Amino acid sequence: MRKTLAILMILCLAFGSTGALAADSPAAVMERCAQAMEQVGSFAAKGTLTVGVKGLVNSAVYDALSAEVFVEPLKVHILFEAMGAKIEAYAEEVDGKLHLHAKTGFVWDTQALDVAELFSAETGPVLPAEELHVERTQLADGREALRLSADIDLRQWLGEEEIQELIGQTMGVQAVGVYPPYEPVIVQIAAFVEVETGYLARVEIDLSQISSAVLTMLTPSQPGMESAPLEAEVKIGLDLFDWNTVADFEIPAEAKAQ
Repeated sequence: MRKTLAILMILCLAFGSTGALAADSPAAVMERCAQAMEQVGSFAAKGTLTVGVKGLVNSAVYDALSAEVFVEPLKVHILFEAMGAKIEAYAEEVDGKLHLHAKTGFVWDTQALDVAELFSAETGPVLPAEELHVERTQLADGREALRLSADIDLRQWLGEEEIQELIGQTMGVQAVGVYPPYEPVIVQIAAFVEVETGYLARVEIDLSQISSAVLTMLTPSQPGMESAPLEAEVKIGLDLFDWNTVADFEIPAEAKAQ
């Protein structure tokens, strides 16, 4: 779980930018968003997972994740449940340590992470502002938003082992040797910033390109014939809301007991 959280943090940090702040430029939008988010004390989140294969499996959208987050000190409750997997987790910052309590099945597991080390780790290059695309759009409920998007090669941030783990978790396969080494691992990411408030309202991570390549490689072919390319749809969406209005919660004693 720790590596999965780190991967998501890297994807979000990739939106960092510098440069002249023209109106509605990617740099200006991200700066306004950063300033707005600094004022947030708590928020809730809902995550969806979209999975399908064109011509074989119709795309299905799973309500996979819910979360409540308090910012300072950091306290988080996460519930993930999709495609037969269920994970509940709590995280709490105490005396410079982030105590992570995770439950898979019926067993709680606890680990302590150094907060300073966790948030100051080297994350690789930051995506330049000129490589981001920005456009005005609307969220599902009609709110106006600015959509920042980019294609990212994960090899700029992750080593081969981490990439294999990401592919394995996403596809549910043993990924060692499946994806060609040194080939670009392209992920499409997008952030939606609410125009009225500057809040980060939604994040989307599109893993369809990686998933399509892996599925095609894994599909058996007839001798002397290449497998027909498969088109997968694998997307993660995360909506953020309830700014500064999340009800406080207690971490269960049984979670801390481990």
